[in-house]
Amino acid sequence: MPSLRKPLHISIIGAGKVGTSLAVLLHRNGYNITSVISLHRSSAKRCARLVGCSKHSNNIADIAPISRFILIAVPEEKIQEVAQRLSTLRGIDFSRLYVAHTSGVLDSKALKPLTTAGAKTFSLHPIQSFPRSISLAKQLQMLNGIPYGFEGSSKSISFARRIVRALNGRFLVVPKEKKILYHIACVVASNYMVSILGALEEVTGSLKFSQGLKPFKKLILASIENALRDGAARALTGPIVRGSRGTIKLHLNELSGNKKLRTLYRSLGLYTLELARKQRKLTPAQQQTLKKILSQR
Repeated sequence: MPSLRKPLHISIIGAGKVGTSLAVLLHRNGYNITSVISLHRSSAKRCARLVGCSKHSNNIADIAPISRFILIAVPEEKIQEVAQRLSTLRGIDFSRLYVAHTSGVLDSKALKPLTTAGAKTFSLHPIQSFPRSISLAKQLQMLNGIPYGFEGSSKSISFARRIVRALNGRFLVVPKEKKILYHIACVVASNYMVSILGALEEVTGSLKFSQGLKPFKKLILASIENALRDGAARALTGPIVRGSRGTIKLHLNELSGNKKLRTLYRSLGLYTLELARKQRKLTPAQQQTLKKILSQR
């Protein structure tokens, strides 16, 4: 296994938000970015400039042959194609090469052509969002100390741990057979949290609050902190955990003109009822009554 003592020659394929951010972090920790390849030459050039790299291109064939680690940060539907093209290149010593992709849903089998060629492969997924609206500086701050979901062979785990340390991250092993479930967890934690805030935004829009979601900021953050500290079931408050059937009926009646929000409220309410059951604060009769109310269409 190549040492991570300088120089370690690293190449980046995919110079979007993910690839550029990770390249900059590795560069700032003293590692040598040898080549940057991206679909658009302009993004490859921009990333290369940020990491002091003179070799950039939109052609995979231009990747530096001296690369000892290749990080593939392209959309997941392109990963297998990139792996196939890389595996056919001449001049690369695959026996000394490590290759990782950053997809949360695909496992290291997506890199099978490279594994067959002799490379050691793994997936390394940063557990963080990469919104287009924020600056690179802010994105780098958001990456500080995050976990990285690793999945791969035992031959690559030690190397991957060192890469994660270079990124100032935390190492999280994801079982291969649970990779898709792991990604569902990431999507719920990120996208669907935002979707629920979108529903809240729709409700507050009817209230004509000029500040949007801001009046609810402390309530949102406190609820999340309580759930992180105590677990979701113990953090529950509100009408369902109190068994307030009258309140639930009023809510559903108020939402009768908005089928979309009413359906979401009912679905979340039924799931919340299951969480409340774990607290054992509701009697079986209360649970049955609330379930009936929330199930009515």
